[in-house]
Amino acid sequence: MKEISYMETQMRVDWVDMAKGYGILFAILAHLGVGIADIWIYTFHMPLFFFLSGYVFSTKYEYRAFVKRKCKSLIVPYFSLGFIMILFQLAIDYREGITIYSFIILFLKLSVQIRYMTLWYIACLFWLNIVFYIIVRKCRHMNRIFLFVSGMFLTGLIYYHFGGIALPWNIDVILPASLFFFGGYWFQNNYERIRVYFTGKKSVICFLVFGIINVCFGAIGVIISGKGLEMYVSSYGFPPFTIMSAFAGIFCTIIFSHWFTIKFIRYIGQNSLIYYAWHQAIMIPLVRWGLKNTGITSDNIADNYVCLLVYRLFELLIIILILTLCHIIISNTRFKFMIGK
Repeated sequence: MKEISYMETQMRVDWVDMAKGYGILFAILAHLGVGIADIWIYTFHMPLFFFLSGYVFSTKYEYRAFVKRKCKSLIVPYFSLGFIMILFQLAIDYREGITIYSFIILFLKLSVQIRYMTLWYIACLFWLNIVFYIIVRKCRHMNRIFLFVSGMFLTGLIYYHFGGIALPWNIDVILPASLFFFGGYWFQNNYERIRVYFTGKKSVICFLVFGIINVCFGAIGVIISGKGLEMYVSSYGFPPFTIMSAFAGIFCTIIFSHWFTIKFIRYIGQNSLIYYAWHQAIMIPLVRWGLKNTGITSDNIADNYVCLLVYRLFELLIIILILTLCHIIISNTRFKFMIGK
């Protein structure tokens, strides 16, 4: 089975990084809170990250080398960026004084990692890569991999249905997330054959069809089950419709990412780790505190959706600019190991 390398052509680098960039923007907007649009974003934004990670997945390295690379790109940044997040949380929660006990409590939360801040995804992604590596090496053929992953996905749904709890390092999420990860891996291996549907005139029709499926199936899933897709809280709505909605949203993002290459969004996608890790725990409260102290708040426009959306976009812009500055500083100093470099 021939694997297609993520770095094989510049065009693929562009669209993958663009899609990751859009995913980061969606994630920040959802955490900022944009009303009913939050429901739509949650239908696909976390599955999108798992899908794209599956697309760039490769078994060309031996197991030890593979694990070492994943430790450098995920585990080192996890603890490095997480350490800064702990310090920020201590500064917010313990204004009267930081004690060794309070630090140990937060460090234990980071080490055990049971849905701890946005870092939950990074921890889950590390173990998902390891598990998927073993699956691919053992199963070898795509059909066998699909059957195995389908079993994992169903096992995850059953586990949550009967009250399964979140496990350390979020290894429970590996079960349902493996389906989206496999989707990206399958897409990688079939890209040349189906790329015609993601570029050119056909892509417009596909974009509209996938867009309708995403919105309609996502809404119907919520109506049937009373809840939507939210992997953080182990919610998968009405799975048949929820999953179709998620993949449709993923494909819409991929198609759109093929149409335009915007350097700034591509830059965010190329360096998504720091944007994802720090935006919710650090930047959102920091930016809102800063705006509040300048007299700029959303309190008076909460009932006007258009004005609220504009305000959220303003917050988003500030967050992105600050995090871009942080990334530039870190990547050009000895601290670049914090972002996996």
